[in-house]
Amino acid sequence: MRLPFKPALRLTWYIALGLMLSGAVATLNAAALDPVLEEQLKAGCYSGVREECRLLGELYLNAEPDGKYISQGLVQLRRSCDLKDGPGCSMLGLLYLQGWEVHHDHDEARRYFELGCELNDATGCRGLARLYYDGHGVKRDLDTARFYLGLACELGSQNACRAYVDSSEAMR
Repeated sequence: MRLPFKPALRLTWYIALGLMLSGAVATLNAAALDPVLEEQLKAGCYSGVREECRLLGELYLNAEPDGKYISQGLVQLRRSCDLKDGPGCSMLGLLYLQGWEVHHDHDEARRYFELGCELNDATGCRGLARLYYDGHGVKRDLDTARFYLGLACELGSQNACRAYVDSSEAMR
């Protein structure tokens, strides 16, 4: 479904896109690695529970001391994405978009956002909206950006819904 679009967009829409993505990476607080939790998540992940792979990846990325478990965290996030975990794919997209613990790469961000969005994760769709709005790694296309905002809204992102409504009002 193609959503209607006119090129005039208010600054509030752009700001909303940025705010939607800020702080979305870390859902577990940085702390010492809990070996019991780690073993429980490993068991679930290695038996194919995609959400537990994502949580294990987050646990590693947020563990102290900084840097010791980052590569393991990325491996587990990739595993969750390979197991078709939309939020895990989107989280990888955010990491590449922000250059956090990986090299800053818009092409990789787009790839993981696309996978997340295809797997019905609103964050992946919001990430694609941001890339198309900014023209990072893709040709700037406000129509496509608005389309992905609409998808994110349909998937339950209230921030995307507000940004979509703001963009509609700006076109009147």
